[in-house]
Amino acid sequence: MESELLAENQRLRQRVEELERQLEEWKRKFVIPMLLQRLLSPTHRDAAFEQLLSFRDEVVPILLGLLEKPLKTLKETGALIEREALTSDLYEGLRLQVIEGLVRLRSKEALKPLLKLLKSPNSRLRLKALWALGKLGKSSNEVISQIAQVL
Repeated sequence: MESELLAENQRLRQRVEELERQLEEWKRKFVIPMLLQRLLSPTHRDAAFEQLLSFRDEVVPILLGLLEKPLKTLKETGALIEREALTSDLYEGLRLQVIEGLVRLRSKEALKPLLKLLKSPNSRLRLKALWALGKLGKSSNEVISQIAQVL
């Protein structure tokens, strides 16, 4: 009887692991692209962004892609159809929100892309990048030295 319970327990654990793997696959294939697509809708953007951030480290590479090459990243994830285009306001708003998300996730990988944004012709992006660098940097001196290297 005990061996039967142990065997059943083992089967259940294997099934749970299988379902967890399947859930991860569905998340990558369907949930994340759907949330990214909703970022393009002003009425759904904030809620979709909060849900996207709940995936934590898993979405950092996607957020970095959105920061540097939004259109390409949206197309590669399946969130944007080839014919669609981003308006400059939507493009800027998306990048500003991504910067905020990277800060909330405490992404150290965001430092280099943020430094690049300091050369942007868009003053809002430059200011947001500067703010983010201050939040992500270990000290004011570190941020100042990183900025000096870029400029």
